[in-house]
Amino acid sequence: MRLEPGHSGEVTFRLPSERMAHWDVATGAFTVDPGRYEVLLARSAADIVLSAPLTVSGTQAAPRALVSRRTLAADFDDYTDVSLVDATRARGDAVAPADPAHPATLLFRAADLSGAARFEAEVARDRRTG
Repeated sequence: MRLEPGHSGEVTFRLPSERMAHWDVATGAFTVDPGRYEVLLARSAADIVLSAPLTVSGTQAAPRALVSRRTLAADFDDYTDVSLVDATRARGDAVAPADPAHPATLLFRAADLSGAARFEAEVARDRRTG
């Protein structure tokens, strides 16, 4: 719809749920999380004109099973001061501190550790820094 300056109009649109999907590292597929959201109409991120609540129904994802399976560091749910880097020159992702002088944090939410007796981690040293 195109409006001349000073005029107003009403816009109706559909928002398919798949447009709200994100990549779920736990399942290796796109998913839509149930919950309360807000749809915003804005001129820019700093100039929000209207908002409307939106509730998405569905089943909450089960906790990520981490016992007896390999979980890559790059499959984190949240992070602080981390950069994604190549695991090898040929393939794969790994993580590294964004600044080696400061600690980095990886967060794995809703992790099921039932039956775990130990934890193993594969780490590498940066050959450039020794």
